Amino acid sequence: MRNRSTVEIKKLLEPQHQPPAEGQGTEPKHFKKIVILNAEFAFRLYKLIASDPSLQNVIFSPLGISSVFSMLMLGAKNETHRQLFNGLAFNLSDAEENEIHGAFNQVIHTLNQPNNITQMNIGNALFIEESLQLEPKFLNNVKTLYEADGLPISFRNTTAAENKINDYVKNKTNGKIPQAIQGLDENDVMVLLDYVLSKARWRNPFHPIFTKETDFFVDANTTVKVNMVYQKGDYDFLHDEDLSCWVVRVPYDEDYAAWFILPDMGKLKAVENALSRQVFMKWIASIKTE
Repeated sequence: MRNRSTVEIKKLLEPQHQPPAEGQGTEPKHFKKIVILNAEFAFRLYKLIASDPSLQNVIFSPLGISSVFSMLMLGAKNETHRQLFNGLAFNLSDAEENEIHGAFNQVIHTLNQPNNITQMNIGNALFIEESLQLEPKFLNNVKTLYEADGLPISFRNTTAAENKINDYVKNKTNGKIPQAIQGLDENDVMVLLDYVLSKARWRNPFHPIFTKETDFFVDANTTVKVNMVYQKGDYDFLHDEDLSCWVVRVPYDEDYAAWFILPDMGKLKAVENALSRQVFMKWIASIKTE
């Protein structure tokens, strides 16, 4: 038995909070379209990662992964472009691809706005073998649309290259991610990088005096003692009778929220297999406060 916590964020931000940059043409409907498509990609990717029996816990950023591969689409053509497009669940016509890039621009730009309550820093970068010359238009597009840095680097000295990349991420994440990469090869020509730093306050903070040590069940045969927070209050929750799991929505300040999914005993795999955008939308419509 594997133990995982699945957390989803609903209503990260609303389109009207930040207007799109001039000339990038992102209307609210395009923004929402990206949110829907990215949710589909997130659940599909989670199932793929979770299917690996060697993994015990899974944590990833669907937005970060989809944004960095969408950025790569700006320089891809033919079959490579088609596979990236379909792999990210962007089943739209070619005429609407500009809407995708514009919507990602709006998401990244809005999340990176200074805020006294929530600290969010999301970004992309391309570390490119210094002997290569990329099209200026491509580099300009990734900078303009994805706020990404295109940085020359020599992969011939893999240790120096790893240090440069890790120092970059460490600086961008205020030291929270000191090592982002290892095992580079001298034949590498490009590293696509995404980083996310998120620090938010709960709307109703968990007070340290209520933290207490209790049992945590790693699997059916292993129990360890860990410190757990405790809070008594009103929260949106539901029990999905069809999937046999509890769902709780715990709000941060502003428009952020964490969604915690607790399967009933023995139902973890069934819940994982059923996760989809449609299921999540059903939870959003059904969740209640008591």
